[in-house]
Amino acid sequence: MVVLLIRRFAKMSLLRPLLTLGLCLVLTTAALSSRALAEQRTRGQSGLLLPRFVATSEAKANVRRGPGQEYPLLWQYQGLGIPLEIIAEYGHWRQIRDHEGDEGWMHMRLLRSTHRVMVQSGPHAIALKARPDTGASTRAYVSNGALGKVSQCSQGWCEIAIGDYDGWLPRDKLWGLHASDFTDD
Repeated sequence: MVVLLIRRFAKMSLLRPLLTLGLCLVLTTAALSSRALAEQRTRGQSGLLLPRFVATSEAKANVRRGPGQEYPLLWQYQGLGIPLEIIAEYGHWRQIRDHEGDEGWMHMRLLRSTHRVMVQSGPHAIALKARPDTGASTRAYVSNGALGKVSQCSQGWCEIAIGDYDGWLPRDKLWGLHASDFTDD
């Protein structure tokens, strides 16, 4: 009986490195597919995907602590076309998140579906290029926080209109797009 137990443990100790290797492969595969998992989206009460990006549709848009007029006002966005991410829905109310990670609730009439983005260039302005290429001529310099409208994305670049200018910016410098929005060619 003791000999059988010793043999069983000996076989298990030989399997242990194989099991460890298998576990490492599973974890590596999971880590590599984390972007795909992060991009999994569900449908809200409206039937639209969550999360999704929208923009303010009014010059003044109130953000509340909860989904209703009875909840206290947290702050007010001032400006049209400010990109926000809808993360939940409750009736006519949408829970939003802004580019700084702040969250609150807004009535759906204060929001519109559009491809508005915010430039996140850091402390320095970024060059708006004539073509999707770092060597292309510069059309303008765009400051951090500038708002624009995206028309297409390709090969890590997005064509964007900002004020009187249009051109291309690196996609990773724009807040307001999910990986599945304007999928690259």
